[in-house]
Amino acid sequence: MISSLCFVSLFAWAATSATDEPRPEAPKLEVVRQAQPVVAWLTAVKTSDVKLLKTVWSTRMTAGIPQDGEDEHWNNRLEAYKKVWAQQFGEYEVSDFTFTFAGNDTAGVVVIEHKGRKLPGLRVIKEGDQWKIDER
Repeated sequence: MISSLCFVSLFAWAATSATDEPRPEAPKLEVVRQAQPVVAWLTAVKTSDVKLLKTVWSTRMTAGIPQDGEDEHWNNRLEAYKKVWAQQFGEYEVSDFTFTFAGNDTAGVVVIEHKGRKLPGLRVIKEGDQWKIDER
């Protein structure tokens, strides 16, 4: 069992790929805008959507992944998240989670609760007009 269930410290070293394709989006739940990358992450894992998974991470988090093996990296991350989250959350729905934000206009922490159980917060930053997860 994962003692602190810090999502990102386990498997969150992720990368984005440069494409001209439109960016996938997570469903817009009634959550603070700063939590949208977390919602997208949960949705991507739940639906096995690698394209969506690529969109949640900050540039800092994605900078170190070489383009050679990028597809393998993303598929491995997705499978790792699915395994850990199945153990921790069972058959979850994104709506099982609630989110709060503490921070300012450019950075802060999204605090997550799953069915009333508080989980460690995730650092998020604003890049352009998008909020991104910014920790491993």
